[in-house]
Amino acid sequence: MAGDAAMRSGEKGESEGKNGLIAEIEKIYPSGACIQAAVGVPTDRSHVTVVFGPSGAGKSTVLRCIAGLELLSRGRISFNGEIWSDAESGIVVPPQRRLIGYLFQDYALFPHLTVKANVGYGLKGLSRKRYAQRVGEMLRLLQLEDLGDRRPNQLSGGQQQRVALARALVRRPRLLLLDEPLSALDAPMRQSLWWELDKLLREFGIPTVLVTHDWAEALALGDELVVLVAGKVLQVGRPEEVFARPARLEVATAVGVETIAVGRAAKRREGLVELQVGAAHLCAADPGVQADAFYVCIRAEDVTLETGGTSHSSARNHLSGKVVEMTPTDRGVLVVVDAGMRIEALVTRQAVKDLGLRMGDAVIAVVKASAIHLIPHGGSRRFAAHDFS
Repeated sequence: MAGDAAMRSGEKGESEGKNGLIAEIEKIYPSGACIQAAVGVPTDRSHVTVVFGPSGAGKSTVLRCIAGLELLSRGRISFNGEIWSDAESGIVVPPQRRLIGYLFQDYALFPHLTVKANVGYGLKGLSRKRYAQRVGEMLRLLQLEDLGDRRPNQLSGGQQQRVALARALVRRPRLLLLDEPLSALDAPMRQSLWWELDKLLREFGIPTVLVTHDWAEALALGDELVVLVAGKVLQVGRPEEVFARPARLEVATAVGVETIAVGRAAKRREGLVELQVGAAHLCAADPGVQADAFYVCIRAEDVTLETGGTSHSSARNHLSGKVVEMTPTDRGVLVVVDAGMRIEALVTRQAVKDLGLRMGDAVIAVVKASAIHLIPHGGSRRFAAHDFS
């Protein structure tokens, strides 16, 4: 039976000869929805693997399968050679035996318990003295010493997040799973807690899988990025590489590339490709792919705006146009320019003031050829857990 197999697996520690978390997951729901994902996490060093994608992509399902809260339809999950789940053989090690720390999206704190009691809830079999020492250690590490006797409704969102993290860490887990850990907080608080969470994860050195749909959070915290869209892994790599060089249109959209347009290659020369994009002409670094049509991807922070009718920049692309939209954001002002193609620029509020930018103004959008990323039409690749370092 599956339960007996799980016990045997836990006792014998069946080995596949591979270290780290290796998760090959396929989960099929009665509705027909299917999640197929490969996730790998090295365990010989501090490492955060981020599972990134839009809402509904299947990110939380991946965490629940790793934790043992969902059964696999197909596939296998192992940790340092010990099989945790194997759909073919029926092996399922129960969640409590996997020694995982799990931080839920809503924190799931017990409202009737104090901070101390919430943090120590999962500790079993310790003497009273050892229990108090372990809880006190966590309270100190997460700067909660003065809040030990409060209840969750007496805490701020950031304090609740730290209590939930302390509860996940107090058992000294082998693996930490974080499900949108900062999504319940407002944007300024999320940003202020990124460095704090990153510092804690590095200090504890626990291998971590973090789920988020926030690309800035993924960049701030991740060592490895797994892009999951519509239940499938579309790209794997270092976060900054994936965000700068998305491999597919769906990835470019998921990671928030502001300008995406279709361009046709007109000429190639000296490592460059000239493109016709709408009524505009662009010059980009040649990706070395023999294709006639490309998705042209430009990040808004790579576009600068100039006024005065003449550009003095040495960049190869100077697109004359007019301002058609201006949207304030938490990063600055997103300015949309109609220059024969729609191109977006992220401009600081001070720069908007200095340039005197207003709707309808004539501007020049300047972008370097090296800042334009080209994705050829067609082509895809499936990823497996061994693709992870």
